[in-house]
Amino acid sequence: LRHFMTKVDEAAAAAMAIAEETPEQQTVTDLDAEETPESILLSAMTGDDQATRNERELVTPWLKFVWESYRTVLEILRSNSKLEPLYQETASKAFGFCVKYKRGTEMRRLCELLRNHLASLSKFQPREAAAAGLPPDGLAMHLEVRYAQLNAAADLELWQEAYRTIEDIHTLSATLKKPPRAAMQQNYYARL
Repeated sequence: LRHFMTKVDEAAAAAMAIAEETPEQQTVTDLDAEETPESILLSAMTGDDQATRNERELVTPWLKFVWESYRTVLEILRSNSKLEPLYQETASKAFGFCVKYKRGTEMRRLCELLRNHLASLSKFQPREAAAAGLPPDGLAMHLEVRYAQLNAAADLELWQEAYRTIEDIHTLSATLKKPPRAAMQQNYYARL
């Protein structure tokens, strides 16, 4: 799964690099005509410039694919307690994706997805959770994911999601027997 996610990220970065090429760097078939009749007609009809069209044609499909990949990997990993570190790593990468490409809608969906995963985990009673093979520090891992979620929501200025995340952190902190690490608490109070 790590290899898959690495390849997906590389492909999205390559698409972004191609889309960011300046018009002078792109191959020109007719040296006398700087703009083709098709590009003039398209710009007149849509009001978009060539860079916006390139981004829509090249980058957007890759961004959709990357988002779907993160979502699918998180769905696969949510029920396997042995892969919780990979779940945490994937969630952190998904937050990084949302921040890097300024994807507010995907960030909201990711937050809701993680909330649903935690809700399905908390349906078990503590004894049943131990019998199901959930490690005792599973909630601590979810708490660390929530701290990363808070940072990403604040970076994207999604204040409603940040507030919901703060509520999640408070609930998880009350559930845990041991307090979170000092650095995480410091960041939590700084974001308040």
